[in-house]
Order: sequence, then C-alpha cells, then structure tokens
Amino acid sequence: MSIESQLRETLYRAANTLDPTAPPPEVRVPGMRVLAQRRDRRRAAVLSAGFAVLIVAIGIPVGLSLVQSTETRVAAPIPQADIFGVPTRGSLAGDAGFVEGVRQRSWSQSADEPDPGTGASSNPDPLIETRRVVFAGDVAAGRWALVVGLNVVGLNTAQPAGEPAAPDQTDRAALSDLAAIWFAGPPEATAEQMNVVGIPRGISSNLPISLYDGATGALVVVAAPADVIELSLRPDVAADATVTRNYHDTDASEGLVVTAVEPNLYFGKPAVQYRVTRAGVIVAEQSPEGYGTTVDAGIPYFTMYPDLELDYLRSPVDPSPGDPTLGQRMAAEILGEYGLRPDEVDLQVHYVGPVPGAAAAPATLTVLSATFPSGAILTRAAWRQQLLEPENPGGDLAIGEGVCAEELAAAGAPAAERVMALQCDVLSGGAESARKSTLVVLAPPTLAGGFAVVDSNSGAIRLALTDNGIAVAGFPVGARSVLIEAADGTVLDEVPISAP
Repeated sequence: MSIESQLRETLYRAANTLDPTAPPPEVRVPGMRVLAQRRDRRRAAVLSAGFAVLIVAIGIPVGLSLVQSTETRVAAPIPQADIFGVPTRGSLAGDAGFVEGVRQRSWSQSADEPDPGTGASSNPDPLIETRRVVFAGDVAAGRWALVVGLNVVGLNTAQPAGEPAAPDQTDRAALSDLAAIWFAGPPEATAEQMNVVGIPRGISSNLPISLYDGATGALVVVAAPADVIELSLRPDVAADATVTRNYHDTDASEGLVVTAVEPNLYFGKPAVQYRVTRAGVIVAEQSPEGYGTTVDAGIPYFTMYPDLELDYLRSPVDPSPGDPTLGQRMAAEILGEYGLRPDEVDLQVHYVGPVPGAAAAPATLTVLSATFPSGAILTRAAWRQQLLEPENPGGDLAIGEGVCAEELAAAGAPAAERVMALQCDVLSGGAESARKSTLVVLAPPTLAGGFAVVDSNSGAIRLALTDNGIAVAGFPVGARSVLIEAADGTVLDEVPISAP
C-alpha cells in the first residue's frame, strides 16, 4: 500500500461520509455536535500521528504511485481519466426507458423539498438536463443506479467548473463541480420504484465511486474503463499486531465491478476494501461507501445488532445514561470491520461504569477487548453522556457518545491478565464544548490492594487499586505511562497510557 493511498484511507476513516453507523435515534442535535467535534479531533490527531508513522515506517515506497528523486520523494499525480462521461454501464444500460426514468428521479429524500432538478434544494440537485446515468444494473437482491450531474449553487445557477465545492454540498471536501447520488430498488424495480440512497454530494471527477450494502453483500465499484480494480475481502491481523491485506484482481471490464461479497451482518465499517490502479498508479485503496437496508427501512438503530455473547470480567455498574446495547454495538462493529464471526473472536468487557462527565453531567465508560485468532488484542473504550438541549435546558435529555481510546496489541498474556491504562476525554457538546479528562486504570483483581503510580508535570501520584483492580482519577497533566506496584511497593508492571 502506498503512502498516498494509506493517507487517503486515513482520511476516509476520519471523515463523516455515507457511513451506516449513524448515531442512535436519541442522539439528537447536541449529541451530533459532540460526535462531529470528536471526529474533527480524531481527524487531526490521526493525520498528524499517522503521517509521522508512515514517514518512519516506510523508508522506501513499495507502491507504484510514488516517484523518487535524489532530493525528495513526491506523490505522482493521478492520471486523468473519463469515469463519468462514458456511456451508461451495467446490465440495464440498454433499457433506455429505465435509464431515462432514473435520470429524471428526484434527488430529494423529503416531500418538502422543491421540485426536482430546479437547483433549489438544500442539497445538490442538478438540473435534469445536466444529469447522466453512469451505472444502472441488477445487483444482489435488487437494482442500483448511479446518477451524476452539474453541482449548483442557489437557484438554477451552475457552479463554475474548477471552483471549490459549494457550502451546501454534503461533502465539503470535494473540489468538484460534479455531484452524485445512488438509487436503489427491489428486484425488477421500475424507475419509479428506485429511491435515493444516502445524501447527494460532490465528488471528484477523477476518482472511482462505490456502494456496498451490508445486508446483502452487494458491491459496485465504478472506475475508468481502463482501470484495474482489485478487492480485499478482509484485513489480516498478525500475532505482532500488524494489519495487512491481500488483494485479488477482479478482471473488471469497462472499469466496472458488480459482485456480492460476504454480508456485514453487524453493520459498521465494512471489512471489504477495493484498490484501483490506473497506468501503474494506485488512485484509490479504501473501503466502499455503504448503506444498510435495515437502517433505510426505518428499523430502530439498536435492533440492528445481534445478541452477541460477551464475557463480563466485572459486574457492570449501570448509572444513567447506561446503555445495555453499547457493549453489543462496540463488539458488533469490531466483527464487521474485521470480517470475523463471533466464534472466531474472544469478546470481553473489562469495565462498564461511571466516569466524570463534562459540565457535571453523568457519564458512563465501556471498555471492551477483542482477541483475534492470531492472539493479537484490540481494546476499544467508548463513553456515553447525558446532554441538556441548549434550547430547552430544563427539558428532554439528549445523549452524546464517542470513542476515547483504541489500541491493537501483540499476542501474549490473555486480555483478562493485562493492565490497561487509558485517557478518556468526555465532551459536553454545544458551541463551547467542555471537556473532562480522566485516567482509568484496569488491573487484574489479583492486584487489588496495590497501587497505580503516575508521573505527571506536578510530580508522582499514587492511586490505590480497588478490590476489582480499578483506579479512576482526573487525568494528570503530562502523564505518559503507569507503574503498577504491589502493596509492599514492588514494581510489577509498567504500561503506556492509551490516549485519544
């Protein structure tokens, strides 16, 4: 994988795109702000940290998308190609009536939106005469179509080519005058039965576009006719915690892949990825954009997750706003991301209990580990907090939540016997979001009576481990690691602190 492609995948993971892992229904506007702020923070952190790791770890680029001079190493420009201007592709491309009917379908998801194709929608809604059907075809358990058109700003005003995306574009990072939308329908659907999937958004005219349905495994990748499209069904996690992927050529013709892979029964980020190479340059290596038919059918968010068997190492403490489905959701998302079955992963919950919330609101922390077949262990911690709605401070409560730590460690001692130390930052949401930072230490109960010792900017701090091996305190500024001492002061272990 090239540096360029790894950074592109990092951007994809950090961005708020057409991800089916929408927050639960009770996460209203304040909670959404919290999630957005958390994504922004993680995007900046991941980009800065991830880029540093790439520079250190990759001395000589292995991908063909990089060229090297004696002075510096730069990314090769992406070769230009016509992806969206070629004739309609797909099994229904020859059905002129269907193609024309889909071209004229409204891009709006709401009956309250203006007339289709007038440019008056709050989302991209190209004039009908500028639209083209790029793909129309049968997929697993249905029919899909991809339509593009000239992005517009305001009423009936086409955005000048080459200018940055309009402020009302859903994907504001897209520097393109082209907008796109997917339509989906049941098997043998007529054009009138095809409905909008996701949100219209600006796209790059030079990069491939994709759609994946976790419920059926249907996958479509649209690239330039001469592009090489490869698929990787899932990542491989080695015992040393390295993550790799194996790609296979799809023998795609016309720059199009229509296939079915393993369904993602647990929703979340799909395990499958695709790679597109053009004239020897890798132009995309990323997860497909996805939607869940269960979500689109209006089934409540919390019912999307199966009843997974979790091993609770400590009895949960369930203060408000405890969520009995949070651990299930976390486990399900891990299974979905790595393409594994429940019987292939040892799922353990290390902690469900209170942490100090921001702005004096109650908060709950859930810490879960997943031991992969190789023995490597992924630990993920998520917080959840009540939020008062700013417009109604004495009324209904909303919920904010976020991931505060994630770490993939090499195989070794079982997860239940390891010491975990993490920094959890809880945000209050709102225009002036407050932050509460907490240090959480989880040690095996056999170490109860011992101490967690932390060096901070203000000196050493000793925290007593409870009967369950737990220590919780305000995060000491400057802390980087935790020493675990027995009751007699013997140093037993030192672990780094997992930070957001």
